[in-house]
Amino acid sequence: MKKRQLIAAAIIGISLLWTSPTKFNAAEMDTTKVVEAAHELTGINYVSGGETKTEGFDSSGFIYYVVETALNVDMPRTLEGQSALGTEVNKSDLKAGDLLFFSTNSPSLTSAAIYMGDGQMIFPSTSKGEVVKESFKDSAFWNEHFVKAKRLSASTFSFSDYKIVSESREQLGVSYQFGAESPEDGFDCSGFIQYVFKEAYNAALPRSTDQQWKFGTYVKKEDLQVGDVVFFEDTYRSGISHAGVYIGKNRMIHAKHKEGVTVDYLTDKYWQDKYAGAKRMR
Repeated sequence: MKKRQLIAAAIIGISLLWTSPTKFNAAEMDTTKVVEAAHELTGINYVSGGETKTEGFDSSGFIYYVVETALNVDMPRTLEGQSALGTEVNKSDLKAGDLLFFSTNSPSLTSAAIYMGDGQMIFPSTSKGEVVKESFKDSAFWNEHFVKAKRLSASTFSFSDYKIVSESREQLGVSYQFGAESPEDGFDCSGFIQYVFKEAYNAALPRSTDQQWKFGTYVKKEDLQVGDVVFFEDTYRSGISHAGVYIGKNRMIHAKHKEGVTVDYLTDKYWQDKYAGAKRMR
């Protein structure tokens, strides 16, 4: 405890310190994980609007789920948003993990698939009613309706966004333990915030939620960006008492009492009522 108090005392009242992070090489975003994650979903039902293994998938829901699961990044939910990411590649240069986009109703995109290598692709088929693996190379239909292929790499996502989302998602499922601050022992909310910012940016944040609230730059709710820290008041005690990492689409990852590290929506009534503000720590 004395050690923690000394560390907190040393950093309170001074500006947040950063070390220059090492930028990712493209190889560090291993798109072979995309292929592996997609293959595991073979046979899952096609469902319009679906985006989970339990309910099934449509095209954009499939891409959304697979890429987020495999790479720990925040993906758009629509085909248009997904097709705007990454670097466009020619059909002759496809690599496993590339995203393929098609249109049977030009100019709108109507479906997408993940290239698996060896001329094969995987996607939720409306005609077969499930996720299937088919030939792209030998299919006249898919080649006729092909629009473009995109390749994701570390540079697809801003460095800071990718790192904080990745580190936060790595801790999903870790138990909640009041006073704890590591994956091995568990986390409370401020211990989680302190840990992921240290791992992502080598940033020194104080240990308690109310001290963390004093750092960074205040951000309006309508201006939230991925990586901002959202704060809540009057939860288990009065004043600033809870915090999470904003990961986009009105979602946050946080260490939640009883549930552990999990994802919740800021639009939930409880979090709306308790919302105190947000800080940008970078």
